[in-house]
Amino acid sequence: VTVESVGKPCPSKEDKKETPWGPWSSCSEKCKQGTQTRQRKIFHNATGELKVESQSAPCYNTCSKGPCYNDSCKGPGEICIVDRDDVLHCRCPSCEDVPESLICGLYGSVVQTFLNECELRRKACKTKEPAFEVLERRACETKPVNCDLVRNFDVYTDDNGCSSDTINFGKCDGTCDKTVKLCCSGIQFKSINVVLNCPNGSKTEKELNIITECRCITADEIDVQKMHIT
Repeated sequence: VTVESVGKPCPSKEDKKETPWGPWSSCSEKCKQGTQTRQRKIFHNATGELKVESQSAPCYNTCSKGPCYNDSCKGPGEICIVDRDDVLHCRCPSCEDVPESLICGLYGSVVQTFLNECELRRKACKTKEPAFEVLERRACETKPVNCDLVRNFDVYTDDNGCSSDTINFGKCDGTCDKTVKLCCSGIQFKSINVVLNCPNGSKTEKELNIITECRCITADEIDVQKMHIT
C-alpha cells in the first residue's frame, strides 16, 4: 500500500519558534486573590503565522486595607482567600492551574528545585515548615546566561577557629558584553550580624557582607565597590 501526502506536510516542532515567556503582570487585585498573566510569541514557519500565547495563574495579596490583611493568616505558606460572601479563609494554595516556572527554593534545611513558587508554598503549608523561601528564579543547578546573582553557601571561620553556620554569601555569575571590557560583579551588598561558635565553647559576633545584586560593570567600578565594602 502506498500512501501519498497531498499539500503541505504537517509541521514538526522544528517548524515552530517560540520566544521566552515574558514577565508576569501585576496581580489584578491588590488586597485579595486575583489573576496574573504572561505572554510569549510563537512563529509558525510553515504558515508564516505569528501568534501570541498567554498563560494565567492565581496570585494572592494582602494589605493594610483588607479584606485580606497582612496578619490574616498565621500558618506557614497559607494564603488568604475571600469567598463570594466576603468571608476570609486561610488555606494551603492549590497549584493545579499554576504554569511551570522552575525555581530554586529553600525548604527547611534542604535546597531543591520546585515546579513553581506555589509548589514550594504548598509544601511548606502542608508540613507546617516555617523556613521556606525562593532562592533563585531558575532550577537550582541552572546557571544564568547573563550576569545575575546565584547562591553561594559557605561557612565563615575567623583566625581563632570560630565558625558560623552556613550562610548564603551570594555570587555573581554569567556573561557580559565581550565587545567592551565589563565584568559580572556585585553592585549591592548587605551587612549581616552572625554568631560564631568557637572551639572553647564560647560565642562571638561578626559583621559580614553578602551580595544582593549583580551587574556588568567596568574594572574601575569594581574598585569603587571594593572600597565601599572594606
